[in-house]
Amino acid sequence: MNGREEREAKIYIKIEEWLKDKPKYYNEFYKSITNKTADTKMVYLRNVHRFIIYMGENYDFNINNKQWTKKVKPSMVGEYMNQLSGENTTKAAQFYSIKYFFKYLLVDDIIKYNPCDNIEAPRDNKEHEIVYLTTDEIKILEDNIKSLRYDFTKSLERRELVDRDYAIIMILIYLGLRISSLVELNIDDVDLDNNTIQITEKGGKSRKIVFPNRIRDIIINYLHYRERFVNINKIKSNALFFTHRGERITRKAVDDVLQMSTKGINKRITPHKLRSTCATAVYAATGDIYSTMDVLGHKNINNTRRYASISREKKIETMNALDDYLNKS
Repeated sequence: MNGREEREAKIYIKIEEWLKDKPKYYNEFYKSITNKTADTKMVYLRNVHRFIIYMGENYDFNINNKQWTKKVKPSMVGEYMNQLSGENTTKAAQFYSIKYFFKYLLVDDIIKYNPCDNIEAPRDNKEHEIVYLTTDEIKILEDNIKSLRYDFTKSLERRELVDRDYAIIMILIYLGLRISSLVELNIDDVDLDNNTIQITEKGGKSRKIVFPNRIRDIIINYLHYRERFVNINKIKSNALFFTHRGERITRKAVDDVLQMSTKGINKRITPHKLRSTCATAVYAATGDIYSTMDVLGHKNINNTRRYASISREKKIETMNALDDYLNKS
């Protein structure tokens, strides 16, 4: 079982547990969600559940029986959407979950029309600034991790977790992996002879990423400590990265590592911000949008274009060079 299959199997178990005390039509809706990942199915279920609870509390519907859905009007869906808080991207995700729910009811001939059809999904028209680490900030991050290594040299467990943390962060920065791809990595996905990592992308597609010798050295160093940790604690796990309990590392655990390691950096750094760091660095180093696209694994170049802008440091460097040139005596 590869990393993705292992993680999705755990999610499906959680879904089955979550559905146990829900009305029967919840399970019917769940089975209608096809061609979606386990994560997406869970999101759909939770989003629809929030909508159903709201309908029950505000319209006195008997939500234990799906017949209540016949009484839902577009205005009711609109009212629910209007009271939601948060970014429009989050609201849009909830809207599409609800629309998919009514699509299931329509196909099942429970309702005669989808009340979401004439409602416009929330749009995010804001231009989001790309947040990434500068080279100076990467140095701060590395120093933070190295200081932790020396602080905890007496603890084998902590020392190995620090080496784990360093490997995780540098892989994210150098290779621009999505967090889902990173947590799903197994040991046999790493080929040290050819400097490649096999990852699973969105849609379950696999591809190999080449890494430089520096990352090879970091991985080798981590694997040395990982092996000792596994042997001492008798851990049985094929995961490349795991928690101190021997379980496959989670997204939250990686985020916690980042928050601890980015102290002194005045930015909220998430795993995706390290992907942005990789993208902006590749483009700054090569000036080639197609190379950047290849590293990120994008299928559409328009998804890459937003990274293809001159970084702030490069702009300052360019202006300083221009100033020096124009002010030559």
